[in-house]
Amino acid sequence: MPNYEWTLLLDPVLEEKQARQQVASAASLVQEGGGIVQSQEVLGKRPLPSTIRKHREVNLARIEATIAQDRVEAVAKKLDEIPAILRIMLTIKRRRAPMPPRRQLHRSVLKTPVQAKEKMDVREIDKKIEELLQEPQI
Repeated sequence: MPNYEWTLLLDPVLEEKQARQQVASAASLVQEGGGIVQSQEVLGKRPLPSTIRKHREVNLARIEATIAQDRVEAVAKKLDEIPAILRIMLTIKRRRAPMPPRRQLHRSVLKTPVQAKEKMDVREIDKKIEELLQEPQI
């Protein structure tokens, strides 16, 4: 059975306790429809980009559940009947494929010794610079 996430936009007039009760009743409808609820939460009041039923903000809530595909539509219709729910959005939660393992460098590349460079004295460097800067004698 696929995993679904219902995002519920609840009436902003509801207090947080009332919003939690509405989400609990919505979750019980999902269970009655044959679903298994993994989580339910009220995310608080959020502003809207446009009005929904003359409201500029809503109580946002979500329910994650596993339910058979043929029962999803019936549960959605029951959720639409709850007057405190302004809008419902249903998304399918897909399982992500595991990331392929990273390629690693061969051990021989990692263990190659670094060749030490010759150390030069500052005096020797100064002499070489002076030789290079001298004007050529013709």
